[in-house]
Amino acid sequence: MALAGPVGLACAASCHSLGAAVVIVGDMIPERLTQARSFGCETVDLRKDASLAEQIAQITGEPLVDSAIDCVGFEARGHGSAASVEQPATVLNSIMEITRAGGSLGIPGLYVTGDPGGVDAAAKIGSLSIRIGLGWAKSHSFHTGQCPVLRYNRQLMQAILHDKSQGGECKPDITRRGTHRLQGF
Repeated sequence: MALAGPVGLACAASCHSLGAAVVIVGDMIPERLTQARSFGCETVDLRKDASLAEQIAQITGEPLVDSAIDCVGFEARGHGSAASVEQPATVLNSIMEITRAGGSLGIPGLYVTGDPGGVDAAAKIGSLSIRIGLGWAKSHSFHTGQCPVLRYNRQLMQAILHDKSQGGECKPDITRRGTHRLQGF
């Protein structure tokens, strides 16, 4: 799971509800990582200079995951020493690198058809430098677009209300970076 904001934390809670053996959440904000750990997630600190694969291997024993989810989108920043630099394609490229052959990539993170404030001419028209050949060579399944929220909302809400999920602990901190908590969560 890339990012522990509201979308990432809700996604992590959903992964637990759907039976994932290990849910790993990466972020650069220590408080978000603490929150993810509070309901059973393993965490990866993306500010560290260790590669994503190395940090995952420390958790799972191998540098690969079965599935990965990009909850960041086009406003992504680099990892480690490049954490302050906007790199719109870094999450997509990273999740392709760490997902096993035949794995699935979920991409609810927002990618736009144009970004006037993009880091380069290509990004300004929504063209990112992703390693699509890597995804093809590993036979990844890509699942993109707006999430069918209503398809899962009732099931997740009922699991939380009936203490079948630790989702109540995943509520985002609304004081950080302008995130908003949904009243119905």
